[in-house]
Amino acid sequence: MIGVVPLLYEKSMEGDFDAVLLVDAPLDTRIERLVSKRGLSDDEARAVAAAQLPAEEKRARADFIIDNDADIPTLERRAWETWKEIEKLSRSQ
Repeated sequence: MIGVVPLLYEKSMEGDFDAVLLVDAPLDTRIERLVSKRGLSDDEARAVAAAQLPAEEKRARADFIIDNDADIPTLERRAWETWKEIEKLSRSQ
């Protein structure tokens, strides 16, 4: 089963899953996306980011990380590569 849980760590739900895959982008990129795609002001976007667990802590706790710091084709390629890695690990268990 795959779950999409934006606030997984903040809601203490990581124990509900066998593994955690984090899709992460640099702070400035996340702010820019919140402003351009959700219509938030810069201050609102920064407040949203500040209310979340720091990316460094999320990255340290995740089993897999996909960096979302480029275009969509790059993200898709990285996601596919990570999926293949997960499949390979699941077959070996």
